[in-house]
Amino acid sequence: MVLIIVLIILGILDIFFILRLKNVNSQYKRTQLSLERVKINEQILKEWLLLKQMDIRICDWLRDNNIHNIAIYGFGDLGQALYNEVKRDSIECSYIIDKNYFNIVCEAKTIGLDDIYELDVDAIIISVINYYDEIESEIMKRCKLPIISLEDIIYGVGINDDKQ
Repeated sequence: MVLIIVLIILGILDIFFILRLKNVNSQYKRTQLSLERVKINEQILKEWLLLKQMDIRICDWLRDNNIHNIAIYGFGDLGQALYNEVKRDSIECSYIIDKNYFNIVCEAKTIGLDDIYELDVDAIIISVINYYDEIESEIMKRCKLPIISLEDIIYGVGINDDKQ
């Protein structure tokens, strides 16, 4: 009888340990994804800073490509930096699109992904680098506007393409 009770207790402890291990593994994966996102954002911000030091501006690239009114998808660090940069220049940011749009306070209209069907902008700039493909796909299901990655802009503005 004591042996059965000991085996039951060991079985319960084993199940508890397995569940705890799965939880730790899940937390580890989330931490790794978060760290990867931070590293990519840091690389983008470093490149952006280098462009600014060379007096190369994102807004000039947007104007050169006939983009004067934008929507920004994602209002994390990169989205906020882009918003602040265009706000100081003659590029209008009419919309911020974000899954947490109801928590964002800014001058642009904040909306969710389901509200983008009839935006009156020249392009949507996605500032979320890690999930660009998934976000682009979701936007394409809802509207036919040009979609540009902030990463592509940052790595593209320094290239002299002779303004074709």
